[in-house]
Amino acid sequence: PTAAPITAESQTVSVTSAVVFDGMAAEQFGDDEEDLFVDAMVDVLDSVTDGDQISNVIATDIVDGSSRRRLEEAASVEISFVILIELVEGQTADDIEDELVQAVTGTENTTSPLGTAVADLADEIGADNSFSDATIDEDASIEAIEEHTEMVVVTDAPTRAPLAGTLSPT
Repeated sequence: PTAAPITAESQTVSVTSAVVFDGMAAEQFGDDEEDLFVDAMVDVLDSVTDGDQISNVIATDIVDGSSRRRLEEAASVEISFVILIELVEGQTADDIEDELVQAVTGTENTTSPLGTAVADLADEIGADNSFSDATIDEDASIEAIEEHTEMVVVTDAPTRAPLAGTLSPT
């Protein structure tokens, strides 16, 4: 007998990326802010359906030359994260990157979906947290997404099982 072919329509990938918020510092990014950020990401990313998919959420103050802020300006923080995503057939790293860019990009009259979700969740829980005055820096976030987004295959789609009784040449 031969083994039935195994078909798979998806594979799991680990996506590392980052976004930038103005008006807060890394030291202000505690457990409450992390939970709020994760919930907001679940709300705005179609590829993420559960907060457990998001891990390694780390806030780092921006101090590099290209993004250095003058002393009188509010602090900025880059929030990096890892997302486990089950890709569907035909979905690529570019699709995930595009989804992240759309999450941080607003229109002329609206803020970004992620910025709106963060603000709405902060209001909903009545939290006085560092996101209260923070806003997404769209240009810096797009730059961070383009610079930091990496996708690593965690589980490949299964391949055809070997035929039973097939011998290898010696």
